[in-house]
Amino acid sequence: MDRCGPGLGYEEPAERARQQERHYQLLSELQALVKGLPSPCQQRLSYTILSDLALALIDGTVFEIVQGLLEIQHLTEKNLYNQRLKLQSEHRGEAPAAPKPMLLCSLKN
Repeated sequence: MDRCGPGLGYEEPAERARQQERHYQLLSELQALVKGLPSPCQQRLSYTILSDLALALIDGTVFEIVQGLLEIQHLTEKNLYNQRLKLQSEHRGEAPAAPKPMLLCSLKN
């Protein structure tokens, strides 16, 4: 992966400096978060992985993907909720129509 980040070679120097500063800020925050993890987890998260993650966060693509997934989740939950309401309504409607148990009475003549 390009260590300069996505498209950093084509921006103005001020923009590139801003993105690099943001990269270092995110990288520092990620490193601080990793310090709170158990040692085996810390060993798996190298500087390179954290740096790549920081670059991915700067890119914005991750946030767009998460936003899209969030919208899909909301639509799915709404659809499932409506299906549940429909089934509940159908079951309530069928309950009175179900045959009632017949009582056998003895007739006295």
